[in-house]
Amino acid sequence: TWDFGDGNTSNSNNPSHSYNSNGTHVITLVAHNSFCHSTYSLPAINIHPIPNITANVSDFFSCDSNQLFNFTAANNSSGSVSWSWNFGDGATSSNSIANHQYNSAGIFHPYVSAVSGFGCTDTLQLNPIEIFQAPTATLTALNNMGCEPFNVEFNFHSNGDSIVSYDWDFGTGPSTSSSSDTISFLYSTSGTFNPNITATDINGCSYQVNQINPIIVNPAPSATYSASNTYGCSPLTVQFFYSTNAGNTVQWNFGDDTAFVNSNSPSHTYSTSGIFFPQITVTDSLGCSATFTLDTINSGAFA
Repeated sequence: TWDFGDGNTSNSNNPSHSYNSNGTHVITLVAHNSFCHSTYSLPAINIHPIPNITANVSDFFSCDSNQLFNFTAANNSSGSVSWSWNFGDGATSSNSIANHQYNSAGIFHPYVSAVSGFGCTDTLQLNPIEIFQAPTATLTALNNMGCEPFNVEFNFHSNGDSIVSYDWDFGTGPSTSSSSDTISFLYSTSGTFNPNITATDINGCSYQVNQINPIIVNPAPSATYSASNTYGCSPLTVQFFYSTNAGNTVQWNFGDDTAFVNSNSPSHTYSTSGIFFPQITVTDSLGCSATFTLDTINSGAFA
């Protein structure tokens, strides 16, 4: 009869036995017949404990292949161990605490092993780490230069996963959220603006794309103007005056279906009775124009 020292026995001549616990086990063999028995003690068997390890990683997914992942492992059993991390991309580390950067998109299967001084090993497989591919995306404006007020249509294109939200920043202040990849915006003041968009995809990844060329909004031209003799009997002759920057062109609309171009101080005779609303349109060298309405002309329209 074999006594394996752990409470288990066998009557086989050449038994095999698996020990389920660590420790020192004294083995004895008792041989007997009908009249006699003999006891034989074998050298003790020492069963060393397997390391009991735990491991964690700072994240299991990322939208940035340059993100640094922090891996930590601990031995919860007695005795020292040597460590071996395999990060799933061919890189390894012999430290219990390690930082690793994958530098590419994909799904990775990291695991860690601990080996005791007696050569006993415990291996722990972590959950997969997924790094999403950064898309190629562009933000374009249908036209990037114009006169105030300037309406611009923006278009966003991405070859990545489906986009669920768009956060448009037109370079003028607070951003605008939208579910569309196309949007129009009216620039009401002149200046240079640098729009961008932050897109969020179905994986929860957000990325910012800048407009390549800035939006340039040129100011509308200005002018000062006046009129004399704006009230009187018909026919009424009115003298007009204006001042604007050199190089600007001017077109007058006297409000009675007559027009006059580029006269510094035109005079106009209203030959019929009525109320008239003269205007002056000023255009600069960039093609920007502005229209101004002068004082109302009353030519013999008395109540």
